[in-house]
Amino acid sequence: MSKISDLTPDKQNANKGTPRGLKMLDDSLRENGAGRSILIDKHGVIVAGNKTVERAADIGIEDVIVVETDGTKLVAVKRTDLDLETDASARRLAYADNRVGQVDLDFDADVILADLEAGVDLDGLFTDIELEDFGWEPDKAEDPGADMDKADELQEKWGVKRGDLFVIPSQSVEGKSHRILCGDSTDAGDVAKLMGGERAQGCFTSPPYAEQRKEQYGGVPVAEYVAWWEAIQSNVKAILAKDGSFFVNIKPHCEDGERVLYVMDLVLAMKRQWGWRFVDELVWYHPDALPGKYLYRFKNQFEPVYQFAIEPKIKFNPYSMSHSTNRQPTSPLERGAAGNWATSNIVTDGIALPGNVVSVPLGSNVESLQAASFPVGLPEFFVNAFSDSGDIWLDPFLGSGTTCVAAENLGRVCFGSEICEKYVSVSLERLQDLGLAPELVTDK
Repeated sequence: MSKISDLTPDKQNANKGTPRGLKMLDDSLRENGAGRSILIDKHGVIVAGNKTVERAADIGIEDVIVVETDGTKLVAVKRTDLDLETDASARRLAYADNRVGQVDLDFDADVILADLEAGVDLDGLFTDIELEDFGWEPDKAEDPGADMDKADELQEKWGVKRGDLFVIPSQSVEGKSHRILCGDSTDAGDVAKLMGGERAQGCFTSPPYAEQRKEQYGGVPVAEYVAWWEAIQSNVKAILAKDGSFFVNIKPHCEDGERVLYVMDLVLAMKRQWGWRFVDELVWYHPDALPGKYLYRFKNQFEPVYQFAIEPKIKFNPYSMSHSTNRQPTSPLERGAAGNWATSNIVTDGIALPGNVVSVPLGSNVESLQAASFPVGLPEFFVNAFSDSGDIWLDPFLGSGTTCVAAENLGRVCFGSEICEKYVSVSLERLQDLGLAPELVTDK
């Protein structure tokens, strides 16, 4: 037995509480008595339950039972006066326990930032987006971008040859490395060499668009594109985790004033010929698309990203992309008078999830005319939402190494294949400028 007055509040408690939540806590203690236990450290400093102790003292509760443990056993508080099956008050206490914790949570951004600066690891408790809402700007090397104008010069420096395999130790994932192969992603042997027996949790890529990149890749005729793609999807399926996702960023170009249909044929073949699950079609929206006027159509301001999977259940972490909102409806969806779905007009603080329209500016990529490039933010969206820290991502058409940069930024690793020697050199230089150290391991 001890006294509440002997306990020491946490001066750095990150939860400020809310007026409504504190009143609910006060009312519950008065009406239902004490419920769950609090947590203190070996010195009697309150780790969890600061507001409960504060309110309990205010209403006259003086005694506290201290149970010493090293964390290897659960501590249960047994209320000898309650019977959950017969007492309505016990059921109400169950609701109060959950609801007070929900309503009384109001994080103090200054405390969270101070803890982060002091080295407290909050990984897995908050998403990067949530920490950014608090004002956190993590230290990380700035991506220098792909210097495509120096591709030939960089090729002279790195001397990349077909078949070369590079290993690049990650700084964000301890003990793991990125891998880049100058190889052909239609060749099962090359893909096996790249993967080294590992499986990828996800695959994100933007393949050559039919004959749009003849100078770099030779081009694939529209009529032959689906047949050419068969080997790609087969090799990806062979190394993709069963709960993994395959994202393909590709948009049909125009000929004679109309869109060609090979991309639609490709999507249908993925489902009907090769047995992939067609999970979703997402939109990469370009808010800063280049201005222009075309005959009978508007400028391109979006690109599709098609999502495929092997099994119905896939790894999906939507809350990794969530953000705080003060516009969350207080009741679930309901059928309106006209039969359509509607939400309550009463809103509260909560968490908002993104839709399947991904708005990422093109930025400097609009100037990268030598290769089909995309901004780092695009693969980052998918890497964050469809994998966990330390997972492997595959990019069969690595280009300038953007997917590698996204993986490094988010604590994942990337295995990338690129058939063009000078583009591999661009990727290696880009990762080296990020502070990484590529090493040729083919001969080892």
